[in-house]
Amino acid sequence: MGEVYSYRLDTDAQGVTLSALIEPQFAHLLKEKTRFWSVSGLKTRFDASGIELELDSIASLIAGGIAFDSPADSAQSDAIQPFQLYSSLAHAARGHAIKIALPQDHGLPGQGTRITYQGLEVGEITRIDMTESHPDPIATAKLDPSMTWLLSQDTRIRIEQPQIGFDGLKNIGNLVLGNYLSIEPGSADAAHVKAGHLFTASTQHQQRKQQDNALTVTLTADDAYGLKQHTKVLHRGIQVGFIDHIGLNKRDNVTIDVVIDPKHRHLVKQASQFFILGGITGQLSGEGLDVVVPAMEQIADPALSFTSQGAKGVNDSYPLYTSSIQAKHAKQNTQGQTRFTLVADRLPSISEGSPVMYRNFIVGEVEGYQLNGQSVTIAIAVSNRYKHLIHRNTVFWNQSGLDIKANLSGVEINTGSVRSLLNGGIAFADMPGISNQRQGEWKLYPSRQEAAQYGVDITLTVNQANGIKIGSAIRYQGVDVGEVIDMSPNFSQEQVRIQARLYPKYNNPWRVKGVISG
Repeated sequence: MGEVYSYRLDTDAQGVTLSALIEPQFAHLLKEKTRFWSVSGLKTRFDASGIELELDSIASLIAGGIAFDSPADSAQSDAIQPFQLYSSLAHAARGHAIKIALPQDHGLPGQGTRITYQGLEVGEITRIDMTESHPDPIATAKLDPSMTWLLSQDTRIRIEQPQIGFDGLKNIGNLVLGNYLSIEPGSADAAHVKAGHLFTASTQHQQRKQQDNALTVTLTADDAYGLKQHTKVLHRGIQVGFIDHIGLNKRDNVTIDVVIDPKHRHLVKQASQFFILGGITGQLSGEGLDVVVPAMEQIADPALSFTSQGAKGVNDSYPLYTSSIQAKHAKQNTQGQTRFTLVADRLPSISEGSPVMYRNFIVGEVEGYQLNGQSVTIAIAVSNRYKHLIHRNTVFWNQSGLDIKANLSGVEINTGSVRSLLNGGIAFADMPGISNQRQGEWKLYPSRQEAAQYGVDITLTVNQANGIKIGSAIRYQGVDVGEVIDMSPNFSQEQVRIQARLYPKYNNPWRVKGVISG
């Protein structure tokens, strides 16, 4: 509408006179009761607490700015009429008065807080009061009379807060000057407000939470893991919500309330898994070291993410996993497991959680073990996806650490899986003709080599065991096909029971006809 083209110090040195040029098409707006006020520059206030600075914008600090208002009932101004420049809209005693309800933690500096529309200052707060009739602070503000069209039943007023993230800074000046308000007008056909209408101001996150059909989801965890209110919630790298509240429930578990935007609420399903996306995570598996490296933004600014899977609907709560890897393993566990019991002469170098492997691929884990007299029983759990791999020809052996074989041709080293090197492990495979049961339970061999060389156990009964001892050979037409491994008398039958073992290549005992010799 115009510009300031000169300024000079008054003769008494008590003020400054500005000369402004108004464009001809706007000259009719100047009235006798027109008032001008500053909407720019760096404002300072001095008091006993120190110096308070207020900066509207970098542009206004450099170029400055002036606004004015002219009452409709005022007479046209004389061309030489001087006008006073007021320091603010409030000091000009102009503006449309409105009242705004503020949240308890509004963060506004108080009197002089600016109100903007699309970056343009359109008003300011004149005072903030607390009353007994209303639980929240009430702000009284003055709005530029020419901007009253912004006010309707649908008008939303937002508290603009500083936002600091890996992707940049927003409203960084608020860290020094405090928060301010911005107006979002409603639809053009929204009803006008009556005098005394109380508007409500809220933060961006509060407005998102108050949207129709916004979804609130509760997560449970053992720890807050450094998460904070307003942490982003992502799905496939796109922000779809935020953390609204973090607290403790009666069971001393951490609860995290997450708000999902209405247009994305359909992504949350009954089998969804929520996990923390931040930092580099890894876990040893049967295929090696499983490492997840998120985007650099998530490393510097952790977020939550989730999967969209399962039937439609939302659960009462969801567990929060510390990483996508942990969520993946939890999903595998929900598919069910089948448990088996192994028996061994001594406990191999395994522990709870050690892997159970088939061809070096992890299909289960060790759940526990205990000593039973002269043997050790080991409980394992195999995922139901792989239980069909275990049948009557299955043989188990210890696959812990390094299996080293040395001969004239060199040294052969079998490491199994990386994880089994650290935690020990159990492996199994199909080995027909190898004894794999002991009193109804699966037998665990010390190594694959010993299992392959073991063969089949048989029981023989004789009236006399003259010359027979442990280690005696079992021969077929002069060829050793097995050996005696144990002997015990059967007093009730007046016989001797002989436990023997046939070598693997002679594993069909019904075809063997021979004698036992000492």
